[in-house]
Amino acid sequence: MTTDSSRSFPRARVKKVRERAAPDAISLAQTHNAARIRPLLEAAGFLTVGLDHPGICVIAATRNAEVIGVVAVETIVDCALMRSLFVTPSMRRRGIGTRLVAAARAAAVTRGARTLYTLADAAAAPFLARCGFGAADYRAALDELSGCPLADYLQTHRGPALAWKLDVSADGIINR
Repeated sequence: MTTDSSRSFPRARVKKVRERAAPDAISLAQTHNAARIRPLLEAAGFLTVGLDHPGICVIAATRNAEVIGVVAVETIVDCALMRSLFVTPSMRRRGIGTRLVAAARAAAVTRGARTLYTLADAAAAPFLARCGFGAADYRAALDELSGCPLADYLQTHRGPALAWKLDVSADGIINR
C-alpha cells in the first residue's frame, strides 16, 4: 500500500464559537488562585488554614469577574471536608450557596469520597439540612478527616461547634 504525500487536501476552516455569558450571569469554576479568595474569607471570619494546600479544590462563584461566593473541598481517602462555604451578603438567597454545595459534592465524589463532612455553627443547620446533610459527632468527624489541613488544625484549636455529614456514595451511579 502506497501513500501519495504529494496530494494536497484543503484545510478545514474551524471557527471557534464561544458562548458569551449574559451580563450579570453567575458562573462557578475551580480556581487555583487562593490569594484572590483568602481576603474574602478572612473578612467574613473564616479560617484559611491550608487553603493553598495542593490537594484542596477551591470553587469560586463569580459575577462580572467579581468573586461572590466560594467553597473548598479537602479529600482524604474516601471522605471529604466541605469548608469555607461563603456567599457575599448582597448575593444571598439566589441559590448560589446551593449551587456551590452541589459543586463541592461533585468535586468530592470525583476525588473518591463516599462521605462529605462540613463543620458549621447551629445557624447553618436549616440550610445544610435542605442540602441533605445530617448531624454528626464532631470529634468522630475530625478523627475521620485526619490528614486534611483544616481538620488537623481543629484537633488542637477551637473551631465550629457542630459537624454535618452527607452520604455521597451513590452519587454518579446510574440506576437502571
